[in-house]
Amino acid sequence: MSVNLSGETCPKVRQDGQHNCVASPISGGHEQSELANSIVNVAGASEANAQEEGVVDAPARSAGASAALLHLFKTSQPESKQAVATHVAKKAETLFQNLSHLIQRRGINCIGFLTMTFVENLTCRREAQRRFNSLATHFFRSITDFEYIAAVERQERGAIHYHCPVALPWDIRTGFDFDTYAEYVHISKHEGWEAAQVFARDYDWFNACPALRRWWANLRTAAAVYKFGRCETFPIYKSAEACARYVGGYVGKEFAKREPRDKGLRTIRYGVKERIGGVGFGWAEGPGRKWRFGLALFVAFLGLQDEPDIARILGVHWQYQFRKTIALFANDPERVRLELAKIPARVSFVERCYAMHSLTRFLALDQQLQSLREWTPEKTAIAERWRNFVHYLPTPEPEVPF
Repeated sequence: MSVNLSGETCPKVRQDGQHNCVASPISGGHEQSELANSIVNVAGASEANAQEEGVVDAPARSAGASAALLHLFKTSQPESKQAVATHVAKKAETLFQNLSHLIQRRGINCIGFLTMTFVENLTCRREAQRRFNSLATHFFRSITDFEYIAAVERQERGAIHYHCPVALPWDIRTGFDFDTYAEYVHISKHEGWEAAQVFARDYDWFNACPALRRWWANLRTAAAVYKFGRCETFPIYKSAEACARYVGGYVGKEFAKREPRDKGLRTIRYGVKERIGGVGFGWAEGPGRKWRFGLALFVAFLGLQDEPDIARILGVHWQYQFRKTIALFANDPERVRLELAKIPARVSFVERCYAMHSLTRFLALDQQLQSLREWTPEKTAIAERWRNFVHYLPTPEPEVPF
């Protein structure tokens, strides 16, 4: 594969139906040559030095991936939401994609929104997951053509409950009185669930169809066996996209309220026949693009842009090991391009590693100097170290950044 200096890779892509283009990752080899071991130790010193200088860590990338990184496709994730932790944003976007596909595949008339609470004020995620697994195994699987996506949420008081978009084998939307249902939601929020139940009974449960009423009765019986409390299923009364975004929002909420004892427990559970995406992708814009840009500069600086198996030379976890250098290259691409242009074509790999080591120290010190606005003894010491590394660079002495 080839890597260009525009920050993008050039992998082979496949068109996944009518959805986004997805580029398959290329896994590297697991062996590392003796020569590479001795050479990478030289280049790897720049990582330790960057850490010593206090360089901000870039997001760690998956081990063993090549310069192509992970799956790349254009998503609807707004750039403003990139401030959210990357893995959380990816879970939310994946949920949105899979739920949108489920609604499109089954039709919005067969989609319901199921909310499930527990009899007691259950705060243990592990116990909540155990009960949900039992309900899904013994009840959900017994229903023909039943599919669901479950998102767990911890309330402010610590209680656990589930939000589940479900695909039922019947049309539950036709004839449903959404105007009365909107009043029911308002009463439930402001006057309590008991008052809302009285209102719903007075209005014959929003003119729900017989199939939906049978589902309510069967679910109520099954849920009681596993100590679930209130269980409500209603049709989607807004657009499919609004429903998908609404459920995706619970991923971020749950992450913010996650407790140490929740480690290893799933936030999202899928019980669908088709999933069109997973979290193994990189954002087409924002920090993901910047990371790929730094990665392209990194492999070009080492002269490995045409190497089909970079992991064989640098090791399986090379992206993680050199993450600080890659981040520095991405933050100052013009300086890296300038140094790269001055390196002769036939320079050995060892000499390139030494040059990268010096450049990394220079960029790390430069970044620290620019972060210190006032002149202090600390800045004086850093400036002296900065001057000491300038003569190692393969280009003429750069302009002092202060």
